[in-house]
Amino acid sequence: MTIGRWPAIGVAKARQLARDILLAVKRGEDPAADKREQRQHMDSRFETVAAEFAERVLKPRQRRWQTTKALLDSKMTKR
Repeated sequence: MTIGRWPAIGVAKARQLARDILLAVKRGEDPAADKREQRQHMDSRFETVAAEFAERVLKPRQRRWQTTKALLDSKMTKR
């Protein structure tokens, strides 16, 4: 399981996070599954915000708003 990248997460913080993850595994939890679930939730929130942005901002202000929306949609599917 990836904790993070240095230097965004320092060595001391990474060690503490690793301890927390190991303790969670000992308790029978699945931290990797929790992380996947959180990422899926964030992806669905981004899709909602992107769709609203297209309707409220792009559509009224851009003649070719569909092109920008298609670009946003393609970025969401590549995740």
